[in-house]
Amino acid sequence: MSRRSRGEFNPIELPVHLQARVASQLRPFVSRNVLAALLGRDPILREEAVLYTAHYDHLGIDPDKKDHNIYYGAVDNATGCGVLLELARAWSQMTPSAPPRTILFAAVTAEEQGLLGSEYLGTHSPVPPGKISLDLNYDALAPIGDPEEVGSKWGGANDLLSHHGSAGEKRWDWRFGRMHIPKRAIITGRITSAWQGWGFRRFQLARD
Repeated sequence: MSRRSRGEFNPIELPVHLQARVASQLRPFVSRNVLAALLGRDPILREEAVLYTAHYDHLGIDPDKKDHNIYYGAVDNATGCGVLLELARAWSQMTPSAPPRTILFAAVTAEEQGLLGSEYLGTHSPVPPGKISLDLNYDALAPIGDPEEVGSKWGGANDLLSHHGSAGEKRWDWRFGRMHIPKRAIITGRITSAWQGWGFRRFQLARD
């Protein structure tokens, strides 16, 4: 992974072939994105927006498990939703007035099913995509341990914002990218060992 982040990794083809058949069961359902907005104070710049996002869905229920069969998603992604709510609270209490541009807050659904909520938001945004300056997305933040860095990433490449203040190039969420909405995923970077053992044993399991 470290070689890949430095651009030094080249994939190789393995002499292995796999043939498999997967049975899928599909059913329609209705789920909703939840949005809020703080209107900008500038009569011209309020037509532009900064967007904060976090997905609120997880993996539902595992009917084959007899106990602990609900995927609560405490880390993935109640942590991101908590940040989103706190950001909304902080912006709403900003004094003496709102920022020049409009601030959008979006809790999106069906992320685990293929970023479907983000795709719908991108094509039905209350602010035209070309006027959204940036989306900051919060997903699966470490709830324990001491973060040693704050960073941002997308597409598997990390652009850590350490205490040196360095930042990497801008990348795009492929769902938002088609609408030319720049997106950054906020991460905690390196953290103490308390999270390493706790988190990897629970990630996307009913124990989360």
